[in-house]
Amino acid sequence: MGVNVMRWIGTRIQEVEQAAKAEVERLRDANLQRVAEGMSAWCSPPDEQAVYTVHAYRWGDRERHSYTVGVYSKKHAAMKAADIEEDYRGGKYRCEVLGWQLDSGREGNHDIAPKTVKPLPTESPLEEDDEQAAKVGGGMSDMSNQGSEGFGMSEANGEYHPLSGSAFPPVLDACCGSRMFWFDKADPRCLYVDKRRETWAIDRGTPGTVGRKPIVVNPDQIADFTALPFPDGTFDHVVFDPPHVERRQGTGIIEQKYGWLDGDWRDMLRKGFAECFRVLRPGGTLIFKWADTDHPLSDVLALTDERPLYGHRSGKKAGTHWVAFLKPNDDLSGA
Repeated sequence: MGVNVMRWIGTRIQEVEQAAKAEVERLRDANLQRVAEGMSAWCSPPDEQAVYTVHAYRWGDRERHSYTVGVYSKKHAAMKAADIEEDYRGGKYRCEVLGWQLDSGREGNHDIAPKTVKPLPTESPLEEDDEQAAKVGGGMSDMSNQGSEGFGMSEANGEYHPLSGSAFPPVLDACCGSRMFWFDKADPRCLYVDKRRETWAIDRGTPGTVGRKPIVVNPDQIADFTALPFPDGTFDHVVFDPPHVERRQGTGIIEQKYGWLDGDWRDMLRKGFAECFRVLRPGGTLIFKWADTDHPLSDVLALTDERPLYGHRSGKKAGTHWVAFLKPNDDLSGA
């Protein structure tokens, strides 16, 4: 009886040991499989996964200042980031969310368009409809260089009656370009001047250009800021925003928007400062805008003898300078 019991106990112990050994082997194989799957997923690129980018545009306008908020792996995270950024900016910036499919393009194919998850508003909050813009701007017309009545100012400008009795509006933009920073691009208080009149298409069908508006340079008066066709002391306020990038030729978007520096650009800017101060009345103000992309502000301010009052930096990298000048009033200084 005792021998049989001992044999039975020994058999059961062997069975338990074998079962435990088999379970250990099973768990080890399962763990190795999970580790292998994890390593494979970590080392291999994701299959048909998407990322989402968030881009902020000032006033929701692609032609104004913009920056990238971030890149996100989840759509809801990108949408939340866009909402937070818009709220933080107090409505001054509107966000666009784009979805990008990873590894969806063929080698050499750069025309894969992203999916718009959150579009920009169709109209900028600062843009007026065509009817209102026509009332404000009165339509632009070419101007000749023969006398104040021959300058062909817009209807709105012609109807503006400055207190000084001048035939001109009180403000001059000496190189307006596409009027990027103006709240009202047809403000009747300003005479817009540039040496070119042209339109550049931006939408080339690529992800960075799809839906972008063309660059339109359409001044009231075609003139070079180095030889302005206006009498001395004509304007109360002058805006001087010359080109700031040095290039041999202008083929990029920046050059198309702002123009470019070529040749003896220091002499060109020196003459530009002189002309802007010449047409500015004594006691008038001049706002100078400069981006120190290629040349520091100090080098450019050295091109004029006028003393700046104060300045302010703006832009994502604080590389854009706004500098205020006050033209001396010799009559008052000599009194």
